[in-house]
Amino acid sequence: MMDEQQVIPFWGPEQIELLELMTQAVDPEERVPAAIQAAAPLEGRKLLDVGAGVGDRTIVYAQLASHVYALEPDPKALPILRGRIKSAGESNVTVVPGSAESIPLEDGTVDVAYATWAYFFGPGSEAGLREVERVVRPGGDIVVVQNYGRDELSEFWL
Repeated sequence: MMDEQQVIPFWGPEQIELLELMTQAVDPEERVPAAIQAAAPLEGRKLLDVGAGVGDRTIVYAQLASHVYALEPDPKALPILRGRIKSAGESNVTVVPGSAESIPLEDGTVDVAYATWAYFFGPGSEAGLREVERVVRPGGDIVVVQNYGRDELSEFWL
């Protein structure tokens, strides 16, 4: 049995590196961000990054959007997310602690909402989808990338 002191926290440096490697492995050509950008361009728009995690995509989105709200429910990820945004020098990002089921933003706050490989979409996630719809302005865009069926990692995410 593993001693508690040997347990690696989920959002440690090793896990961040692993998540970055997994992102690269799943989409080495970066087709997913390109397809998302083609479906719902970000230039001059306010974005809700649903399930921002530690910010691997948030920082990319901040370079395109006028403002990014980085929604993240995991309190352990929040300081890392904030630190990565600060290190990247992005001043147009607001970190929003909270879940998709209860987004602490006003109705119609954002022009577009992105969710990439987020755990709260699929059967039983209607509350999260309603909340996302509520915070996107009328005529805005909601883009959910859950699985594009490219490789065996699709099964891992499930």
